[in-house]
Formats: sequence, structure tokens, C-alpha cells
Amino acid sequence: MAEPSPILRWVALWHERVGRWARILRRVVVLAAIVVAAHVARTGTVPARSAAFALIGVAFAAVVVFRIRSRRALASPRGVIQRVLVPADPELGARALRAEALASRAVADASVGSRELAELHFARVLARASTDRVTGAATRRGRVLAGIALALGSIAAVLVLFEPMRVVEGLDVLVARRGVAPVPLTWLEGVRVTVQPPAYLRTQEFSLLPWGEADVPVGSVIVVRGVPERSGRRLVLEDGENEVEFVDDGAGGAVARWTLRDSATVRVSARFGDVLIREPQALELRARPDSVPTIELEGAPRTISLRDLERLELRYFVTDDHGLRQIDLVLRSGAREDRRVLARLDGQSRVERGAHALDVRDVFLRRMFLPVIATIEARDTNDAPGAGWGRSAAITIVPPEVGEPEAQRLAALEAVRDLLVDLLDRRLRSELEDKSAAPLDAAARKARAEEEAELRRAALARLRAVVDETFAGVRPPVS
Repeated sequence: MAEPSPILRWVALWHERVGRWARILRRVVVLAAIVVAAHVARTGTVPARSAAFALIGVAFAAVVVFRIRSRRALASPRGVIQRVLVPADPELGARALRAEALASRAVADASVGSRELAELHFARVLARASTDRVTGAATRRGRVLAGIALALGSIAAVLVLFEPMRVVEGLDVLVARRGVAPVPLTWLEGVRVTVQPPAYLRTQEFSLLPWGEADVPVGSVIVVRGVPERSGRRLVLEDGENEVEFVDDGAGGAVARWTLRDSATVRVSARFGDVLIREPQALELRARPDSVPTIELEGAPRTISLRDLERLELRYFVTDDHGLRQIDLVLRSGAREDRRVLARLDGQSRVERGAHALDVRDVFLRRMFLPVIATIEARDTNDAPGAGWGRSAAITIVPPEVGEPEAQRLAALEAVRDLLVDLLDRRLRSELEDKSAAPLDAAARKARAEEEAELRRAALARLRAVVDETFAGVRPPVS
């Protein structure tokens, strides 16, 4: 069936009066949806970003559906009548739809009636349509679409012109991955970075460039100052794991203080909910740990036996780069530790010499059955958590075997006993000699007395030695 010429004229008229505004409206709908979605997504939470994605998706889907329906409606005579003629003249439009249906059935089924008559009837009905009324209806439809497009466009324009960067930030947040927006933005101008070294270093603060690399002592406070380019943003100084919020410095700027515990790459960022928008430049800070004191212990490292020891002299030499606070003697044996303070200092001295005598009768040594490790340890004025102690080389003291002191003491007592037995034997022989028929002369008695006195002195000296002597590093108790 050939299309009547009014249909073609109406399609052209519709495209002229309505189609242009329909295209504009579709674009405005998409633009407005993107602008609104950007403001919603700027919140930064997962629900807000999901809602923004859904809003854009719905807008695109509505535009596509509207476009497809419009093209399909104008692709057939019946669709053109419904879209163009019915709004202009509902009564004539209904008659035209019935005539089109009759003509279509006549084409498909000859029993319905004459095809030529049906098409002629359809053409006459269409010819009765007023071009002015059709034009007016199309014009009104175009004006409605223009009004909707103008309203949505005005809303979008207000949202954009009010603060354009809010839209940029929202779109950046919308497409963020793993909590970081893909497009970096600048947040501070006139950035200044100063470093406040730890107090124990007793050095003045110094400045750094706001980007690049720098070696900074551990425990330093990094102070970042600047003027926010846009107000109302939550600015933070972060390294990807930790962050410190900027606060107002009272002079129209913002300041953040970062305490350096470990090497980090810090940068200024703005937080929007769960998402960060970072600045393009960063400052890589390499933490320079504090050097522990250096200790030299005379004669260390070495291993000595407690049985050969009467008194252990520990002479030490301690140095540090900025100041000493405390020096300790540390004795360790197995899981036990005994720490003894040798010196408490004011932190002004960088070099210390000293000595300490460790007696063999020390309680810690007497109670240990495992080797004892003796070291000198020192700490400096760095009071930061985790600050380490300097440690000297070790002197290892090996205790005697179990029962060895007792065995040596028993052998010494047996030697004393033998001397006493010899003395007793000499006394008994002297008594027998005195009772004999031939008494000794004065010289013999004098020699005998001197011999007994010598034996007595030897026994007493040996007994005193047993009492005072140490055996395998252990001295016997005196009751």
C-alpha cells in the first residue's frame, strides 16, 4: 500500500517542530542527570555512588527508549496518525485509524472488500485533516519539550555555575577505584613544609620543598601549611594508610602536623566519604633512625670460667652522637635477666668511661647453673617509643659443674684433717717419749716443740684457707 502524501508532510512537520526540541531535551536530560549524579556521588559513600550510577543509567535508558519509540512511531502510517493527527483532531484521528485498519485488512485479505476503495476511503479521511491544526499541535508539543528542556537545563546550569568544581569533584569521586579518585586536583596554594626535629637532637627546625624526597630523623614533626583553594573541603595529609586532618591556623590558612615514625610518601588530599582525591605532587620522606650508643667493653668478647675468677673488672667506653641518658650492667642466663643501673646522666654528655667490679660471690652468679652473659648497655636521650639500647660485646661466664665446689671443698678439708692427724700423732709420740726411761735432753725437747708448733701453724693456716678460699667460684658459708 502506497503511503498517502499527507503522512509524509506530517512526518516532515513533526521533525521540524518537535524533533529538534526532542533531541535537545534528550541531551539536557543526560547532562542534568550527570550534574545531579555528581553532586550525589560527591558524598563519597558507597550508597551515594551507587545511587549516582543508577541515576545516570536510568537517564541514558530513558533517552534511548524515548528515541526508539519516536522512530518507531513515525515509521508507519498508523504511528504517524497516533503521534501527529490524534493530538490535533481526536475525532478525525480516530476515523483515520479505523480507515487505516480497514485498508490494511483489505491488503491482507481480499474477502474484506476492494483494496482500491479502502485506500481511497483512507486517503479521503486524511485529506480532511486541517494542516493548521496539525501544525498547531506539533508546535505546542515542541513548546512543551522546549519548556522541559529549559527547566532541566536551568537547574543543571545553576548547579554547575554555583560551583563548577563540585561537579568535577563529584565525577572524580564517582569513578574512583579502591578509595582513590583517578584525576588529581590541587587543594592548597602557597604550601610550606617545615620539619621540627625531635627534642633530644637539640637542633632547630628547617624547611623542605613541598615535593620531592628528603631524609628526616625518626620522630620529627612534619608541619604542612597552605591556603585552601576552595573552602568547605575536608583536607587531610595522608600516606595511603594513615592520615592527619588539616585544621584552621587562625590566619585564613590550614595546617597539619605529621609525626614521622617510618618512611612514607605523604601528600595533601581531600576526603569525600570513603574516597580520597589526591594532589598531583607528593613528598617522599625517608625516616633516618636514631643511632644507638656505641659501647666498647674491655676484653669482650671472651669466655671465662667462674672457677678461675675472684673478681671480674668491667671497664667500658660509651659514645653517642647527641647525648647519653643511662648506662646499665645486664646479666642474662637462660630466660632470666638482671639489669643494674651503673649511671644516670642528664643527656649532656656524649662520652662516658667507667668500670664496675663483679664479685664472684654475686647472688645472680651463685644461683645460675647456665652460662651467664654480661654486657654493658646504654641508651641516649631519645625517649620515643621503641627507642633501642646500645649493647657491648659480651663476656660469657661459665659456672662450675654441679657438685664441683663441694668436691673441691671436701678435698681441702681432708687435707686439713691429714695435718691434724699428723699433729695428733706427734703429740702422742711426745707423750710416749716423756714417759720413757731415757728422757730427752733440752735441745731435743726444744726441737720437738718447734716441730709441733710448725705442724700446728700449718694446720691452722690450711684451715683458715679452707674457710676463706673459693672453690670453683663458690665460697663456703661460715656459721
